[in-house]
Amino acid sequence: MSTSALAKLTRAIEELERALAGNRYGPAERLALKSELETQIQRIDELRQRI
Repeated sequence: MSTSALAKLTRAIEELERALAGNRYGPAERLALKSELETQIQRIDELRQRI
């Protein structure tokens, strides 16, 4: 993973943290976000294991 990609990932995580702190999402949206986040975490873990 390139330094640029890691920087983008960091910014995306920070944006998600701000959005969740601001209660921008309802219960259904939060559940969908949680599901997608779990999927992305699995992908990141697979990448980490390859390193």
